[in-house]
Amino acid sequence: MKNIVIALALCAALAGCAENGGFGFKNHPVDCAFGYAHDDCLPGTAGYSSGVGAGISIEKNITAYKKTDQGSKSIKEAVAACVDNMKNNYGSNFDAFVRHDGKVSDIGYPDQGFRFQKCMSENGYQAISSTSKN
Repeated sequence: MKNIVIALALCAALAGCAENGGFGFKNHPVDCAFGYAHDDCLPGTAGYSSGVGAGISIEKNITAYKKTDQGSKSIKEAVAACVDNMKNNYGSNFDAFVRHDGKVSDIGYPDQGFRFQKCMSENGYQAISSTSKN
């Protein structure tokens, strides 16, 4: 009986780590600790810094945007809205900010960069030039 109680307690504890009832664990703690990259690895883990798994690598992008006719927000407001969108909808550790020269610097995996640019476009800002560094 004692073993059953321990097993149930362990299952309940592990279920608390699952994301939205999914089969995986939020932030892939074991994979990220051993260097296998996922787009939701936490900063400071080997997976976040090394980008080993599936050939994923973290990119640092600097992008110039121009405001289109449908842009009603400032660039800072659009960047903040898109970073929030990335974190809320994709559970990612993506981040971006407006630099002193007006360009936007973002740090994340390539698929996050595409989602971010799409969000910026939906907020009325079109990318006009981009450079990336690994």
